[in-house]
Amino acid sequence: MSLFDSLRDLLPGTTRPKQRVPVAAKPKPALPPPEAITIDHAGVPLVVMFERSAKARRVSLRVDQRNGRVRLVAPPRMARDKALGFAHAQAAWIHSRTLRQSRRSHGTSLDVISPLPRKARSSFIELILRTSRCVATRGPQRA
Repeated sequence: MSLFDSLRDLLPGTTRPKQRVPVAAKPKPALPPPEAITIDHAGVPLVVMFERSAKARRVSLRVDQRNGRVRLVAPPRMARDKALGFAHAQAAWIHSRTLRQSRRSHGTSLDVISPLPRKARSSFIELILRTSRCVATRGPQRA
């Protein structure tokens, strides 16, 4: 206690401001771990990872471009049946995206580099055909 506080207590009609007591925050319930759900679409089983997210405000369905995994993310308070119903309603979309993804990952793996004379090196086009994509790194410079 400081000298000022002890003098203030001696004066009539003065009260010391109440000290705020920190309130412990309520622990948030842990979200369940992701689970694999299988959806059948036209005889093809589709594996969807169902997750809950505290940041999610609505249900979302995503296909990861790197590995082709399908993720169904729902807010914690949404009913599980409602989120899974959304995934079942979008089964055709999931199937088309996973087919597209499998075509990309199993496409051609061929490198084509066209050597050009020294004068044309600044404007050459290097074509790399990987996973059915064509990338032009540099085109001709025209003024």
